[in-house]
Amino acid sequence: MSNLLYILTNILLPLFIPVGLAFALQKKFRLDVKSLVKVHIFVFLPSLMFKNVYFNTLSGQLIFQVVTFTVTLFLVLILTSTLAAKVFSLEKSKEKAFVNGCSLMNQGNYGIPLITLLYAGANSEYAISIQMTVLLTMSILINTIGLYNTSSGSYKGIDAFKNVFKMPLIYVIVLGFLLKSFSIELWAPITSTILILSQAVVPLALFILGAQLAETEIKITNPFVYVANLFRLIISPIIAFGLVKLFGIHGILAQVLIIGAAFPTAINSVILSIEFKGDHHYASQTVFTSTFLSSITVTVIISLVLKFIS
Repeated sequence: MSNLLYILTNILLPLFIPVGLAFALQKKFRLDVKSLVKVHIFVFLPSLMFKNVYFNTLSGQLIFQVVTFTVTLFLVLILTSTLAAKVFSLEKSKEKAFVNGCSLMNQGNYGIPLITLLYAGANSEYAISIQMTVLLTMSILINTIGLYNTSSGSYKGIDAFKNVFKMPLIYVIVLGFLLKSFSIELWAPITSTILILSQAVVPLALFILGAQLAETEIKITNPFVYVANLFRLIISPIIAFGLVKLFGIHGILAQVLIIGAAFPTAINSVILSIEFKGDHHYASQTVFTSTFLSSITVTVIISLVLKFIS
């Protein structure tokens, strides 16, 4: 019990406090959430992604393992949640929000600080590098498949596809890979700027979540919110455990991947829904409930993983 309490208060609570502060600020001052979203998408998030690509120190083989695992887990969740949405006969916009709620995991503003706190010490750099690679992979998936999925609820065909290429992340990631591949050193002021901007991603995203939740009617009785939570918080880490065994992954790498699969729904599902006219109320409800419930589920899963996965 003491171990569970330590994880809850020292690792998860610091993530919830900024959300609560933003919630209170939004109620008091009525922040312009859409402007915050644009700053997040076009400035701070691309800076973090570029840094993750350009400064990644993991071996090619390990990066391949992480990417393969993350993509496989994502596709399995997309397929199973889409099937569930068809069974429930959800309307198109809600189906897209439901699928994103099940498959898009919060590897950034939830995952980075959690893994940083959890593996503080000798294994810190290694664990964080793994988490950064997962984040990079998931960000590509969110801003391609996830973005298309969100757009297709309100936009048609080619217009939804075009929205993918309106976002800066794809170009920033390609640029980062090219500069790293050709060992091109950045001008020092540019490097410093990128590092400074990248540090703002986590607090800004948490504030966007809190501000958006303050404007969202939380329908506790909506069953499909909890079905998405079931996928995100319980089914996903179970699938991840099976994939870890299937791929023969061990040690800290296996621990980080399984724990990451249990993270709540990505805040970007709300951000993309706001930007591309998706069902952002349902998306916010899913993020809110999964984030709240994760204080219990993630605490338990961390305890089990650290005990049984080595």
